[in-house]
Amino acid sequence: MQEFDRALRLAGMRIVDGVANFLPGALVLLVLLAGALVLAWLVRYALLRALRGLDFDRRAEQLGIP
Repeated sequence: MQEFDRALRLAGMRIVDGVANFLPGALVLLVLLAGALVLAWLVRYALLRALRGLDFDRRAEQLGIP
């Protein structure tokens, strides 16, 4: 019975260790993904403002670019 209890505890500790090793990596992935999304949004916003400031749509239409 003690061997069974020891084996069960060892399995539980392995599971907890596996989860503890996985979570920091997953958290870093989520933070990097959120940062990339914010950066993409900022680049999009800046690019749209610049193109509007240059009146890009009208100029492209004049050149025959749809």
